[in-house]
Amino acid sequence: MATKKLADFAANTEVNSKDFPYSRQLIMDAFACGVAGVKGPFADTLTGVYRGFGAAEQSSVLLSSRKISARDAAAVNAYLARNNTFDDVLESGTVHSGAAVIMSALAVGEWLDASIEEMLAAVILGYEVAARVAAAINPRHYDKGFHPTGTCNPLGVAAAAAKLLGLDAAGTCGALRLAADTACGYRQYQIDGSIVNSAYHAAKSAESGITSALLAREGFADPGESLTGQFGLFRCEAGEWDEEILLGGLGTEYRFLGASLKPYPSCRFMHGAVDAVAACLAANDLKKEDLAQIRIVTFKMAAEEGDRPRPDTVLDAQFSIHYNIAAYLLKGGLSISDFTLEAIRAPEAAAYAKLVSVTADEALTARYPKEWPYRAEVATKDGRAFTAEAPKPSGSPEFPLSQAMLENKSRFQMAPVLGEEKTREFLAKLRDISAFGSCRAFTGYLSSLI
Repeated sequence: MATKKLADFAANTEVNSKDFPYSRQLIMDAFACGVAGVKGPFADTLTGVYRGFGAAEQSSVLLSSRKISARDAAAVNAYLARNNTFDDVLESGTVHSGAAVIMSALAVGEWLDASIEEMLAAVILGYEVAARVAAAINPRHYDKGFHPTGTCNPLGVAAAAAKLLGLDAAGTCGALRLAADTACGYRQYQIDGSIVNSAYHAAKSAESGITSALLAREGFADPGESLTGQFGLFRCEAGEWDEEILLGGLGTEYRFLGASLKPYPSCRFMHGAVDAVAACLAANDLKKEDLAQIRIVTFKMAAEEGDRPRPDTVLDAQFSIHYNIAAYLLKGGLSISDFTLEAIRAPEAAAYAKLVSVTADEALTARYPKEWPYRAEVATKDGRAFTAEAPKPSGSPEFPLSQAMLENKSRFQMAPVLGEEKTREFLAKLRDISAFGSCRAFTGYLSSLI
């Protein structure tokens, strides 16, 4: 029943992107991340493998004149957009949906010669399905070791693809059930893997969701209630779920609008710690040279994820509260260039990381996941003590990035790839993406940037 309701929503709801101005910011963020990802780790490797799968010339890879199948182009572009872990995140679902849903809608839209407005509508509906599925089963799902970017996004992609393919509610239901049946993605990479494994979860979500929609269009066998059934995704991978989050206000309340735009290219569980330290320094006119000790007190999940005092790999640094704070103190911000082996192993970064300790607190844990609270307790070399709290990380809807901040973030990501002039031009185009008229016109423009 739940999947049917989600399918009816996705198939029969008509949305206008102009009623969702935040969706334009999410679009800009995703494409900026995707452009930067072209130069990211293993980008050429993954692109080369997917290009070798077949001869279909349906959709474009970012910043390339060569076309491959819509499914494979979506997978490659989703990977690129997630490659530097700078893409959006929905805290309530611990899920990164923009890379998979936006890039899939564009690839299918280009293949079908859809309008930009049709693509944007599919993005909004797909985002919403992914957001509700992820938020309904978290934090239990994440606690069990599953990565929602891999497990929940296939349903969002399937909903977006089904919308563009013109499937009715029954066909969309089949697509969602097939997508739920492919749910996969584990957090083991956070221990001994790499952030590119997380990016691969986005790629596989794009691939699975589009394949599911295409199979459903051809009448492929329905696997049954693979979302909420006895042996479905929810029961097997979470044990329980919140039906009100999944279905409440469907079509009138849009949970994807709670997605955050990241200010820093690292695990989201690190960001509030940086914000709390930054707030403490700003409020008390402190400089990094004044600091003797920084104690971060936070909720259990953030402490478990981020208590990595001596990171020696890029992944460890991306998941280290200690390093994120140290790098922030050194530069007053964080960028992709801070997450290289050279930067991580710099003596100055190590020295400031040693000042940081991380502690979990039961009272703060009780506020999670509605809040992601962090408290910075700062001691100075002259014996003073200061405290500041960040109830949610910056970039969340409660503490949003302004349009100017988003464009600065986008510019810093894209300029090393496109150059300053083309970056400014591309940002201007993204502000009014509807002016392209069609997905093919937009991807044709992207190809011209190389």
